[in-house]
Amino acid sequence: MRLASITTRSRTFIGLLPQLAAILVAAAAPACTGDAGADGNNGPAGQDGSDGAPGGDGAEGPKGEPGESANVDPSLSPLEKVFVGIGGEDLLAGLTTLKVSSSGAHWMPGEWFRPTDPLQRVATFDLDLSFDLEADNLRLHYVRELTFLGITAHTDFSEIIAGDVGVVDGVDALFGGPPNVEMSSSRWAATRRHQRLLHPLLILRDLSVNPALVLDDKGLALLDGSVHHLLVLEDPVSPVTLWVNAATGWINKISLVENDPLHRDVEVAAFFYGWGTMAAGGLRFPSEAYIAHDGNIVHQETRSAITVNEPIPAESFVFPADLDPTYDAEGAHRGEANCEGIQVVLEGGFTFYDAQQKLVNATELSPGVYYLTGGSHNSLVVDQADGLVLIEAPLEEGRSEAILSWKEETFPGRPIKHVVTTHHHSDHAGGVRTIVAAGARSVISAASLDYFKEILSAPSQVYPDALELNPTAYGFETVPVAGSLTLSDAERPVTLYHVSTVHAFDMVMAYVPSAQLIFQSDLINPGTPLFILPAFHQAGVDLVAAINAEGIASPELKIVGGHGTGPNTLVEVETALGQ
Repeated sequence: MRLASITTRSRTFIGLLPQLAAILVAAAAPACTGDAGADGNNGPAGQDGSDGAPGGDGAEGPKGEPGESANVDPSLSPLEKVFVGIGGEDLLAGLTTLKVSSSGAHWMPGEWFRPTDPLQRVATFDLDLSFDLEADNLRLHYVRELTFLGITAHTDFSEIIAGDVGVVDGVDALFGGPPNVEMSSSRWAATRRHQRLLHPLLILRDLSVNPALVLDDKGLALLDGSVHHLLVLEDPVSPVTLWVNAATGWINKISLVENDPLHRDVEVAAFFYGWGTMAAGGLRFPSEAYIAHDGNIVHQETRSAITVNEPIPAESFVFPADLDPTYDAEGAHRGEANCEGIQVVLEGGFTFYDAQQKLVNATELSPGVYYLTGGSHNSLVVDQADGLVLIEAPLEEGRSEAILSWKEETFPGRPIKHVVTTHHHSDHAGGVRTIVAAGARSVISAASLDYFKEILSAPSQVYPDALELNPTAYGFETVPVAGSLTLSDAERPVTLYHVSTVHAFDMVMAYVPSAQLIFQSDLINPGTPLFILPAFHQAGVDLVAAINAEGIASPELKIVGGHGTGPNTLVEVETALGQ
């Protein structure tokens, strides 16, 4: 279930309820004590659980002492209500350290059979957070179970951020990798911002120091049946709106607009439940938090323990001796602007989002046919008489900008006339807008034409890309479902075929007869030891079936891909598939 960006269509919390209900029924989070409710009759901690707040089965929590009323003085301003609701501005001012133990789950958008398919859970986690607010040091220790398309992994690692640099201590990736790596500035900035969104007291702490951060009071709105004040705060990315319960002063929602590499301006929202006094000293915290990205719940966590103002050993924030990360201002801004877009990738165990993707290593596989590798995703360039054909513009604009730089060095002044996208998955389509802005026509499956029309027309004001800054007239060419399209050329034509596969409804493969070469993405990963993963066996079978059905199989045929180092021969692929 998706909801459009708030810049184009109206959206409400009600639209998220089906996915939220499914999460609760599946017992993604253990039962927890409910809020006292809008009238606050049972005290700020809501100990009696009478509202049946989200739990494994929606059941009531255990009965407890009523406590004092959670209602705040209705004559207070919205900002005053916020500080009363969390326990008092003086307590907030005295907050020096924060430690939180939690567990939860992640869901990944943009990687399923159709863009409209429900998100699948890709990870569960236990997390111990340690935040020294005075020293500006943060440590997140994760024990994470990853599952993606049948591939599973157990990871145990820490993210350590000290000021404006950070490292990963351990291995965090689904496919493994070297332990102990330096964080890019975009990664640590996204991680820090993600935690601020999950812990509203961190935002309120800044607000108590500088009340001028409040830009506007947008009046009242209903959320989940209760009246809320809408306080709009200044933010380096886009204005942040606090949804403040008018009766209790509790923040039940935070909303803002961020950038997504493919969808561009999207709404991000955090939702909070179970506000109560969970830490010694009287500060109130929510026991459960959700994050929604572009209308989909992507993160849920339940807090089991919170402590404040306890000393945290300095060695908790010491980097491994061989790591020396550096600060990059533009990277940090990118991380903040793309915070949840980066987080949904990281939380699935993938790290293909950063500076390594700007590396372009070109290999001429045959005259005029270039394989562009570097990082985790690849492209193919075919030189035709009236311009270049680029097959695949993956990841995001940084990768496409690197491809354009390579093009100018290798083919100065020559245009890219077509950019082919093999399928709709975000990591394979994220750079297409930048190539279209350079003058290329978009070539996609007819099955996903409406989807890519939306992608290319999306506003991109939070983190403007080339298509936003220099609007360009663009057009489409489509590969018919169960058919083909040829980009003609006397010497190097490229024929695109629809592939019927379990992996994506709009899959396209490219065939270059002059090189006896197939380019495809995700069906196999050529040139790697596990170029056909067990979980992807059927996708490999689908690819071979398509090649045979189109009558282009031959002993000389080679296959490269959007992943891998390639090539593999068709015979090698058939052998690996047991054919």
